Amino acid sequence: MSLKHIQRYGSYVVLLMLVQIPVYADIESWKQVGEEDGIAVYLRSIPTEMATGAEIKVVGHVNSEPESLLALIVDYPAASQWRRGIKKISRVKTIDENQWYIHVVTDLPWPIGDRQALALVTVERDPQTGSILYQFHAVPEVEGVTIEGELMQTFGGTYKIVPQADGTVEMTMQNIFEAPFKVPEWVINRLVNSMSIDQVLSIRRAVQSSKYQVEKQLSLTGT
Repeated sequence: MSLKHIQRYGSYVVLLMLVQIPVYADIESWKQVGEEDGIAVYLRSIPTEMATGAEIKVVGHVNSEPESLLALIVDYPAASQWRRGIKKISRVKTIDENQWYIHVVTDLPWPIGDRQALALVTVERDPQTGSILYQFHAVPEVEGVTIEGELMQTFGGTYKIVPQADGTVEMTMQNIFEAPFKVPEWVINRLVNSMSIDQVLSIRRAVQSSKYQVEKQLSLTGT
């Protein structure tokens, strides 16, 4: 399969990257596949039922307070402006200020068609370090919420935000790359590296907006 063919389905691959991260008992060590502008991209092979499977980790520094970066991540009405392959994200039910449900609609090219998912979001803060862990994973249904159409059940990811001594934060994004066709390793490396770096650069630009410049304590209930 040529790189041109893989790139044609780049948005589909973005979707497939946003799948739940299972725990594997025996997997290989991380291998760095790219670095640009202080952003490092790592891959490692994983067992999967798909023809191709790899776990991705992206680490980069962002000039932001932890809560400002979180404010960007939970600004769902603006998600399509910086998240690749996403048409819409909306909060559909709130449990408390650290847990809620979202409805996600992808933005994929013909002939794939858009897909959707319901996901539970959890936010964990470490008061000792100031770090934040944002996680989301698919759920089959949400009580009191009706969604027409089929829902993805393998959907999820994490953002780990850790403040640094220089006033920046280290952001780690982690997810899984899966594809129903066999993808050569060099294509995976090139494609994932490019998309991952572009995503972090988009986050760096977006978080500088004045509406995300919040204090360390942020109420998320009204987002």
